[in-house]
Amino acid sequence: MSSILAFVPSRAAAHTLAALLLSGALVACSDDDTAPEPGTDVAEGDADVDETDTTEDPCADVDCSELTTDCSIGSCDPTSGDCLTVPFNEGAPCDDGDEETSNDMCVVGVCEGSR
Repeated sequence: MSSILAFVPSRAAAHTLAALLLSGALVACSDDDTAPEPGTDVAEGDADVDETDTTEDPCADVDCSELTTDCSIGSCDPTSGDCLTVPFNEGAPCDDGDEETSNDMCVVGVCEGSR
């Protein structure tokens, strides 16, 4: 059985979380997964760890902040180095810039209002 964690983080925290999720540094765990003992080197004896990997980080010099809005966070895709948007603040109030709409809110990364 999987768990879902729901919260509204600060913009900085959400950006960091999005980057960690996209980089693969955070992964989903099932109930039968066990955490390593404190102080244990998790890479020790792990056949999947390549200590000679010298691959450069494709996001090292990428700035995606121009894509950040009230409803989405600009983040770098670590597999390609391309910028993408990650939805943020779902259901939160925002301003879509259209005076003819009301009840503007974040919907899947976009600020939308109703007429």
